[in-house]
Amino acid sequence: MSNVTTLALNPSWPSSSSGKTVVLYIQAYATSSFVQNVSITGPGLTVPLVASSDTSKPFGTQFLNKEIHLPYKQYPNWLYQVTITYNNPSPKPSDVIGNDDTSVGPAMFTAIAVSNDGGSDKDYNDCIVQISAFNNSTD
Repeated sequence: MSNVTTLALNPSWPSSSSGKTVVLYIQAYATSSFVQNVSITGPGLTVPLVASSDTSKPFGTQFLNKEIHLPYKQYPNWLYQVTITYNNPSPKPSDVIGNDDTSVGPAMFTAIAVSNDGGSDKDYNDCIVQISAFNNSTD
C-alpha cells in the first residue's frame, strides 16, 4: 500500500502549438466520511498544492479546483507526485493508484489518481484527483 503515486502527462500537440498556452486543471473530489488530504507537486507548481475535503459537504463534492496557465513546451513527460492521506482521526496513508496520460481526442490529456481510505467497502473512490491539460485555450 502506498499513499503516493506519480502521474505522467505527455501532451503532444502539433508543432503549431509552440508559443501557445496550455491550461492545466488540477481537481480533487471526495466520497468518504473521513477528511481526505491531497498534496501535489510538479510542473507549474512552485510550492506543493495542498487541500483537504470537508466532511460536512455531500459525497462527490469538489474540494480542489486549481487552474494554471503554462507556456506550451514539448516535455518528455510532465510528472506530478500525488500524495493522499485521510484523517481517522489523525492523518493515515490511503492506498493510491493512478492512470497516466489518457488522450481525449486532440483536445486534452488527463491523468487520474484514486484512493481507498481503508473503510469497510474497500472501494477506490474515496478521493479522486484529476490533472488535465488543454491546448491553446484562450478562455
